[in-house]
Amino acid sequence: MNTVWTRHRSGAGVFFFGKASIDKEKTVVYYIVNGYILNGCIENGYTIGGAFLSRNNTFATEQLTDSAYYILLSLLTPRHGYGIMKYVEELTEGEVTIGPATLYTLIKKMQEAGYIVLGEGEDERRKTYTATEKGRTIIEGEINRRSRMVDHGKAAWKSATEGINHE
Repeated sequence: MNTVWTRHRSGAGVFFFGKASIDKEKTVVYYIVNGYILNGCIENGYTIGGAFLSRNNTFATEQLTDSAYYILLSLLTPRHGYGIMKYVEELTEGEVTIGPATLYTLIKKMQEAGYIVLGEGEDERRKTYTATEKGRTIIEGEINRRSRMVDHGKAAWKSATEGINHE
């Protein structure tokens, strides 16, 4: 099996770099798009599988990217796409905005992971999503993990600044 670095252009016109492990029949591709590492398996020119990863984490490890975190938070109450974007912007007082491309890519991935579901009998123009029990468990764990991260940051900051002379 050979490993090569390649430059690709996606259908959306976005360029990205990737690392491909080339076998006789299959190609496993790892590439970075908008700060996310994606991987997929291509066989005879067709995608036959893939996964969504943050820079170092997967949905399988139950660590969410910031965008996925805010989207899942917003779906603790049923919302449609525009409502999700507005909720995140209001919740974060404009500090975080999520565009439609990011939103709908993550919605698709979170549906595949079983974190959210599409409401039944919904109008095709205004699809409403909500968190599943699995999604609620994931977001609860993520809130706790991020809270511990804040505690770690405060402890490191305090430790680093205690010895500084403020004269």
